[in-house]
Amino acid sequence: MRVIVCLMLLAVAGCAPRDRAQLATQVLEADPAFRVVLDRRDDYASRLETAERELALKRATIQRNIRKMREELLESERAVRRKKEQLRSLIEPDRRALEMDLDSALAELRAKGAHRASVGRAMSKLRKAVKEVGEVWSESERARQDDQLQDMVHDAQRLDKELAALKEHSRLLKLKLALVAL
Repeated sequence: MRVIVCLMLLAVAGCAPRDRAQLATQVLEADPAFRVVLDRRDDYASRLETAERELALKRATIQRNIRKMREELLESERAVRRKKEQLRSLIEPDRRALEMDLDSALAELRAKGAHRASVGRAMSKLRKAVKEVGEVWSESERARQDDQLQDMVHDAQRLDKELAALKEHSRLLKLKLALVAL
């Protein structure tokens, strides 16, 4: 019965720490054997406070380490960005030279393509003329026109080969540009 009264008094006193000492004194006067329980409780409370202080210290240490690691990560990111820019600037002359070569090759391709189209139109006109007026021409004139048509055919074949080579060269330059990109 005494223990129940003591426990009830302690439960009522849970909220007020300064009254706790008075309540403990009252309980101990009524039941001196309860000292063992109170001593155990004080020991546990002391251990709990120590554990919470250790946790707070560990939390603070870890948070400091996290801040430090974040700063190190930011500095590493900055260093890598600087290094990337430096390396890009080193490859830039090669990239620019490839772009200039590509621009030149594409311009030459357009010019040769236009020349090939012109030769094709001239061949068409000459063939049409040979068909329409060919019977009126003399044998030497017809031979001269046939020779001229054969020259145009050879010229067109040469231009076709050059156009194919220029297209392949342009394709390779585009691939090189893609490979040089950082």
